[in-house]
Amino acid sequence: MENVAKFVTDITVIDPDTGDDIELCVYKDENSGAMFAIDASYDLGTIPSPFNAEPLELLEPEE
Repeated sequence: MENVAKFVTDITVIDPDTGDDIELCVYKDENSGAMFAIDASYDLGTIPSPFNAEPLELLEPEE
């Protein structure tokens, strides 16, 4: 199975240091079934997986 994570939704949280609203993108890892969020301002594509040593491709929602 490919090491991919599918986009689930966007959420907004409050940065505890600045009090600013921060938009996060939530993804579901297809191998582990675990979900994680990443800052929406991060340049997405392929990231180091938070669950193993492999690169993880982030898939955007199909339109």
